[in-house]
Formats: sequence, C-alpha cells, structure tokens
Amino acid sequence: MMSTATRARSHRDAARVGQWTVSIRPIEAADAASLSAFYAALGDESRRLRFFAAVRGIDDRQARHFSAVDHRSADGLVAVHNEAGPDDGRLIGHLCLEPNGDGTSEVAVAVADDWQGRGVGHRLLQAGIVAARRSRIRSLTLALLHENTPMRRLMLGSGLPVVPRGLDGNVMGYQLLLSD
Repeated sequence: MMSTATRARSHRDAARVGQWTVSIRPIEAADAASLSAFYAALGDESRRLRFFAAVRGIDDRQARHFSAVDHRSADGLVAVHNEAGPDDGRLIGHLCLEPNGDGTSEVAVAVADDWQGRGVGHRLLQAGIVAARRSRIRSLTLALLHENTPMRRLMLGSGLPVVPRGLDGNVMGYQLLLSD
C-alpha cells in the first residue's frame, strides 16, 4: 500500500500512456511489499526473461534490496497505474540500476504482463537514462536472453548508441552509451 505522500506525488507526476494515466517515480523503501507482489504476479515467461530462470518472484530480502536504494549509486524507478478504481496505485513496472563499480550500471526492466507493449517500459527506460546521467554514469549494461525480443526492441529504441558485448551461451550482453 502506498503512503499518502507517495500517492500524492504519483498523481502529481502522472502522464498519459495511451488512454491510461501512469506515473514514473523513484522507488521507495515502502514499496517493498508492492514490488514483491508485482514480481509474483508476472507470468512465468516474463519472470524467466527478467531473471534468466524459472522463479516464482522475489523474496522479502530481494524486495528490500531493490526498494531501499540510495538513488545515487544504485537506483530504481517504478511505474504506477493512476486511475480511480481497484487498480489505482498498482505497480505496473520496475527498473533497477545496479552499479558495476566502473562508472557503469546494469539496467533491468520488467513490466506487468497486461501492460507490455503500451510504452511503459520505454518511459521507465527514458527516466532511468535521466537518473543515470544525473549520477554521472557513462553507460548502461544489459544482459538479455537471446529470445528476449521485447527488451532488445526497447534497448534499440532508446535513442542511444548500442554496443554488443558478446554472447555467453543464450545470454547476450549490450552496452548503452550515455555520453553526449
């Protein structure tokens, strides 16, 4: 459940995604339970593409790790559905930026199955790029399963130069260059 301050900020920063109102905001420690529920609700294939394995979701420790970031070295953003009704305040997307320790950060994005293909991932990635630049990150790295076509399209549609970083079995590595 979102705090009153979080809900107010989510609605204030909301924008249209198609016919829906969605906000992209920094993740907060209070989002841990919602984040855990978000990953548990993803379909099996979405979780496999995100985590490279068949998992049921994330545990409490992982949810706290993803949601209690300092927004300087490690960062995270969530997409929140903002419409009156039963889904108001529902997390529908998550982006995390994990530092690699060399001026780069690994980026990962997940979007709720019923919201995929509607621009939520694109908005999350664009907001993640802004956050990374603000933290003086030089590039974002990604590791994708070869068959993760939606994430490859998202990355290629970022407007950034993309550098392939090899293939390790079924996993492909990429680098998104942030320097202007």
